[in-house]
Amino acid sequence: MNSDNKHLYHGSDWAEHEDVLIGNKEGLEALRFAIDEAIEKGESKTEIGEFLAIRCLDSKYFEKQGNVNTFGSKIAFVLIGVAFILTAFLVWLAVS
Repeated sequence: MNSDNKHLYHGSDWAEHEDVLIGNKEGLEALRFAIDEAIEKGESKTEIGEFLAIRCLDSKYFEKQGNVNTFGSKIAFVLIGVAFILTAFLVWLAVS
């Protein structure tokens, strides 16, 4: 297959395909091959459309990728809240 004929894209550039992986027959067949290779070997370096490779990751990777509130983000939210309260207080003092 000629790589110029393989098209595979995330459909987010088109409103009617925004949540869909889209491609032509050649691109989808190349994806099928790349998926089989990634399952077998862990990765396929097959370039298709805008994708440079296909990787097969362990399920644990996705479990730890959830929304994690770190200590730093909690501190940032507290500081933003304090700054907002101080600003509101200063505006109240300036108006009264």
